[in-house]
Amino acid sequence: MPAADRDAGPGPSLLHALAVRGRFTGSEALAEARRLCAEQLRLLGFAVTEHQFEYSTVPARFGMPAVGTASVVLLGGVVLVAQRTGAAPASVLAAVSLAAIAGLARWLTGASAIALPAARAAGVNLQAVRGVEPRVWLVAHLDSKSQRYPLALRAVGASLTIGAWVAMLLLIMLAGAGHGWPHAWWVWGAGAAGGALLGLGSAGNDSPGAVDNASGVAAVLAASARLAPDVPVGVLITDAEEVGLAGAHAWARHRTPGTAVNCDTIDDRGAFLLLTSGRRPRRVAAAAVRAAGHTGIAVRARPLPRGVLTDGVALARAGWACATLSRATARTLLRIHTRRDSVGHLEGSGIAPAAVLLESLVKELC
Repeated sequence: MPAADRDAGPGPSLLHALAVRGRFTGSEALAEARRLCAEQLRLLGFAVTEHQFEYSTVPARFGMPAVGTASVVLLGGVVLVAQRTGAAPASVLAAVSLAAIAGLARWLTGASAIALPAARAAGVNLQAVRGVEPRVWLVAHLDSKSQRYPLALRAVGASLTIGAWVAMLLLIMLAGAGHGWPHAWWVWGAGAAGGALLGLGSAGNDSPGAVDNASGVAAVLAASARLAPDVPVGVLITDAEEVGLAGAHAWARHRTPGTAVNCDTIDDRGAFLLLTSGRRPRRVAAAAVRAAGHTGIAVRARPLPRGVLTDGVALARAGWACATLSRATARTLLRIHTRRDSVGHLEGSGIAPAAVLLESLVKELC
């Protein structure tokens, strides 16, 4: 029998139990889901502990609007400066603006932003170990959220914003060669549309979060059920991923960097992807290639799409060798963060092969 067809343990049943309703951080539904995960992990022989942490909600509430607004204003400023004073001053302003926007975006998604003293909130990470100190951690976030629009539109907003700045830099180069500014305001319009999509984000509790990320949690626990008790693996179920990656940042702050495989969004269809942020973790990527060969399940390595954040970003920033296993299509991104992200649109057939891949990955990394 192929490895991907073997019993997936608690995976599919756990998916349906978790995705009954929204699990926004701090909600009773999330606390109940965490208790269910803890019970399953204890049945698998893990010692389970809860780790409380505090964080600022300012980055999650105002971060994307700040980045979007700053981009629109600064891009418009570059156009005005270019038309009134020429390409050279515009190029300087563009360089300074890009550095400021990139720095703001990086700071807002980093550990220092959630340490702000304002608008404090509390979360709870679930940590499970079995025997010796883990050599590899399996990670998945349990919280969910809803927004005014699906994740796909946020990715479009990020792409439009980045594309507008690239186009503006090209226009500056052309203007320096004497070609004028025939399309500058069209470029600004595209950037304004992208900035608006980034700035209209909100957070609610109307999404059951089946694919994002009850599916990832179910896959991690299913993989844990497949692993022998003597395999040195730990399990981390994070809170507040949807609120600035707060749980992963808080957990990594108190640990020596190591190796982790994050699991986020496992749909029924699509290719399995190993998503990385920043410098590619060669050891994890090489292990994924070997795991794909052993299991017969293809895995493609890709950079994390612009505008999409996972706990893997937080762990990579903290020095961890980490990549995120995911399975999604464009239709998946149109459901995430909406009421349609429910078990009515997710059978859970991707959980079993994801668990097989995670099991093989852990063995390769251990």
